[in-house]
Amino acid sequence: MLMLNNSVVFLPESIKPPAVTDDVANFDLGYILSSDEDQPVDYSVTRKCLCAEKKTKPARVYKKPQSEDVMKDLSQKHFAAETDKKLRWVLHTYNEWSEQRNCNHDQVPITCDLDKFVCIEKHTLCHALCRFVCEICKINGEDYPLKTIYEIIIYVQMLLESHGVFWKFFEDPEFSDLKYTVDNIMKERAMSGLGSYIKQATVLSFEQEEFLWQNRYLGISNPEQLVKILLFLLGIHYALCVGAEHCALHSIGHNSQFCFIFKEGIHHILYTEDLGTKNNSGGLRHKKIQTKTVTIFPGPNRDRCPVRIFTLYHCKLPLKRKCTALYLHPKKSNWQDGVWYKVRALGINQL
Repeated sequence: MLMLNNSVVFLPESIKPPAVTDDVANFDLGYILSSDEDQPVDYSVTRKCLCAEKKTKPARVYKKPQSEDVMKDLSQKHFAAETDKKLRWVLHTYNEWSEQRNCNHDQVPITCDLDKFVCIEKHTLCHALCRFVCEICKINGEDYPLKTIYEIIIYVQMLLESHGVFWKFFEDPEFSDLKYTVDNIMKERAMSGLGSYIKQATVLSFEQEEFLWQNRYLGISNPEQLVKILLFLLGIHYALCVGAEHCALHSIGHNSQFCFIFKEGIHHILYTEDLGTKNNSGGLRHKKIQTKTVTIFPGPNRDRCPVRIFTLYHCKLPLKRKCTALYLHPKKSNWQDGVWYKVRALGINQL
């Protein structure tokens, strides 16, 4: 017996309503009730299926499992190419020095082998490094300057850290002999004037720049002049010191560092430094460092305006090219058609 519209409805005993569960709401029974006992219940009426199959989410696709060699390489500390080169030089020099010293039987042999990082003891390493910094010299017999002596010890420390040996030579009391040895050597060489002059790049004077412009070493009249003046201006405005930084510049594509901005009726060029450089590698150590951005504004001299020269250079590049490098090879001939450059990047030696 059920109540429907204030009336009592009797169902035959052979007909039972479906059981109400958590998946089926009480107000949607899924069948038709009738007040007539003789009329059979019609289950063929279309109703909303509450027990429809749940939509299954597509399985997430992960990368293939990495090999043990790849994981071992990722778990080790990596250095910049120049730093890695210096580390290998220090290791080679130390091994060469210890081998040559051990051939002299009059001296106490060096038993510390930097290649066996796990077996090194502190007092043995301190004994070896104290004699190493005192006896190391250049091929011509001259002493190394102050900075080099300090860097040698730091590179040995970095070499040990890369293999899981974390010792601070200038903070650990057990390396006090090494600390005082390095300090005294640096003082002696400072008094002798060794290392007091630091070699730096010569600054280009205003007169020298004018000479380059007047004698057409810099200009925009031909492809070779244009790429030279662009290299010169970008190096000044963006503080690009070495050829590798210029080679890393791209003119098109998602990895381009340049963006044209039109603001208040004036064109600007925004440069954003790439991640992965020495000063901002993008890792944990540099995660709080903001990416360097520099904006170039138009200059007062139209012929030497960096924005105009940069725009003119882009207009002379081939439209359809796969090479994304900024500096391309200038054409020697047949450049009167408007395309001044080949689809081939300039190498670091040519830059």
